[in-house]
Amino acid sequence: MLKVKLKCKLLTPLVMHGADNKLELRATSIKGLLRFWWRAENCFRYESIEKMREAEVEIFGGSYKDEEGNEIHRKSKIKIQIINKNLNKKLASKDSWKEYQGIQYLLYSFRVYKDTKKYYDIDSEFDVVISTKESISLLQDVLKSFKNLMFFGGLGSRSRKGAGNFVVTEFKVINKFIGGKVLEENKLKKIKSLFDGNYSFENIERTFNSIKGYGSLKELISNICSWGEYSSIKQFNIPGEQNEPSPILDKMGEKYKEFRASKSKGELVGFGLPIKKLKKNYQNNTNRLASKIIFKVMEINPLDNEQEKEYIGYFVKLGGYCFDTKDKKKRKVSRNAENTLKEFMNSIERNGENE
Repeated sequence: MLKVKLKCKLLTPLVMHGADNKLELRATSIKGLLRFWWRAENCFRYESIEKMREAEVEIFGGSYKDEEGNEIHRKSKIKIQIINKNLNKKLASKDSWKEYQGIQYLLYSFRVYKDTKKYYDIDSEFDVVISTKESISLLQDVLKSFKNLMFFGGLGSRSRKGAGNFVVTEFKVINKFIGGKVLEENKLKKIKSLFDGNYSFENIERTFNSIKGYGSLKELISNICSWGEYSSIKQFNIPGEQNEPSPILDKMGEKYKEFRASKSKGELVGFGLPIKKLKKNYQNNTNRLASKIIFKVMEINPLDNEQEKEYIGYFVKLGGYCFDTKDKKKRKVSRNAENTLKEFMNSIERNGENE
């Protein structure tokens, strides 16, 4: 069995619930997120959602219907465990992060709703163990999804508003056996290189561009690949070196608050604004759209223990349509929402100080 261990550290507060709505870091939740980022990277390879679904199920488990309509069930070919949890649990209140007004704005629900009072604080650590009996190529695909999750996503509630950001601080292959044989070191180089500790924005942007594509599955919502020309990533620059993650997320929250105040509710649906009370033109299958803008904080040198820690912030804009574009009215709303998102991303200066 091939088995690897990824030591992870929280960069921003995390809320994730398990049974009985209790605070819990869950392997099943991480597996679900890996499925999403696997689709983000691989959707352009398939001509239909059904074909993509089949490929996904073959890796992560589940069921799908074949061409004859038969239900096909598959067990997951990977196993995910969370061990060595060193989680700093805290209780949120209305006064939490009072020195950071931007974070208070982004994580508003953590402070006012009863079911999200407890959270895991920054610098909490945990190990994620991923194993498979199949092949190194399958493990590599899953680890790419994990890297995408680290670079472009987050864990738990409010992850698209900057919560649940984490960084891999150590990567180890702890079992090299596959098919009764020990894998040679040169075959392990590719998976080891995925988490080399070089998490500069240039490297993150390069990874983003490598998975951004132009697929035929344009009906997929909020996906990096579909509608790929509208996906983008922008660094949020703050003068001077940043040696803590919280001040960066705070400034990003202030930027968002300022921009949101200048827009109407209808223009903000692409940010995940609740749409239940908006005009009928904005209605979709759910009462809330997932935000197409993801707030990210990253530690750029986590494996270097000799240098002082340094952090960066950046925004990821996903592709995909906000609404079903077959409807003319919704297409217009979707286009307006897209223009607002592009306006926000354009307001983030790529070089120099942000406006």
